[in-house]
Amino acid sequence: MSLRNLPVSTIALTLATLLATVPVVARQAPAPQQESVVDAARKAKEQQKNQPKAAKVYTNDDLANLKGVVSVVGQTPAPDTPDKSGSGRR
Repeated sequence: MSLRNLPVSTIALTLATLLATVPVVARQAPAPQQESVVDAARKAKEQQKNQPKAAKVYTNDDLANLKGVVSVVGQTPAPDTPDKSGSGRR
């Protein structure tokens, strides 16, 4: 049976039925939505803001590389002198 022998109404009805089912099928099986690169970068930056910053750990190597002098503000402490009892305590 060829298309030339079918009535036009049958072909039109078949075509309309096929076209009507395409949106229904498309809505039922949504494709997985991919995250854009920009959105992924924003998300990663936001997660990085929420993490606590690592504390600085000072080592002997760090102290050896310090330059400058120590500045002490205030009066010079009095030299250690034994108290009157002679025990050496203050």
